[in-house]
Amino acid sequence: KHVYIGLTWKLVVWSLGSCVIFLVETKHCPDLWVRFHNSCYLLSPNPKNWADSRQDCEEQGAHLVIITSPEEQVSLISLTVLCLWIGLTDRDSENEWRWVNGDNVTSPTQKQPDNWRGDEDCGEICNDKWNDKKCSDTQRFICERQKVCTYRN
Repeated sequence: KHVYIGLTWKLVVWSLGSCVIFLVETKHCPDLWVRFHNSCYLLSPNPKNWADSRQDCEEQGAHLVIITSPEEQVSLISLTVLCLWIGLTDRDSENEWRWVNGDNVTSPTQKQPDNWRGDEDCGEICNDKWNDKKCSDTQRFICERQKVCTYRN
């Protein structure tokens, strides 16, 4: 049994002489993933350090979540009460926070990340706020990917 969240349909028709081909495009999230706007999110079942979390997401065709709006953050917070790794790091240059896709952080929240304990180079979301933490710590994480498109005829 498959459950698709946010299923949409688009009919594509090609005419090849006397032959007409109908294709139906569906956009959905894979099983166990949750949809928000154009992305799908997966809450990891197992705790890992930040680097292993990032690799796990990449192996699934995803990345650690990149939070781009307050609405997205609220949606993610509603998934769990746990602290989760997100795709935020300043490993390359201290206090220059970037998302895993290389984008600059545009709106850090609540004076975080702050490197309070030293050597805190990886980002988490915890109690609805961003925080920096030692990358070697283990915890669950959240992956993000684009919705999947499949074609059927």
